[in-house]
Amino acid sequence: MQNQIEIIEVSPRDGIQNEKQMLSLETKLELINRSIEAGASRVEVTSFVNPKRVPQMAQADEICAALPVNPNCKYIGLALNRRGFERACNAQLDEVNYVVVASDTFREKNQGMNTQTCLDTFKSLSEQVTQLIAVGVTIAAVQKRYPDIPIRLHLHNTRNTGIAMLQTTLKRRWIKPSQARL
Repeated sequence: MQNQIEIIEVSPRDGIQNEKQMLSLETKLELINRSIEAGASRVEVTSFVNPKRVPQMAQADEICAALPVNPNCKYIGLALNRRGFERACNAQLDEVNYVVVASDTFREKNQGMNTQTCLDTFKSLSEQVTQLIAVGVTIAAVQKRYPDIPIRLHLHNTRNTGIAMLQTTLKRRWIKPSQARL
């Protein structure tokens, strides 16, 4: 495995999910295309969530159907539960991220489930899909158990803390650059 940190563009999903003004399908696709034109090789394009909870993600299926074919770019979808995971798989994206949120309060608010239900769902999905691996809940535990599997962290740079969190993670050797994908 190469010694690298990979940046994944998440603005088409994370960057717009809290916007009050609804964006059109065309605007969302333009953002994805501009990300690719700017050099992004992996783009998280949407989230398969309940549109009542996150209205900006209401067009997830339509976005995936309209994505340009580009051998130099991998498209990623986010799923928070079994139904979202199944929708993302049906959209034939290159990757699906299933989220296990670290904060109980945020998980209840965002996913509508407690920690155990979230982990049970992840375990069930991992047993059904051979590309998933059931992992522990800490970075160090995952790294120890699966030393050759890249680890993905989703770090927000709100208030300029994302880079500091990455530096702390690397400094404490929770992950090694050769095993990180961000």
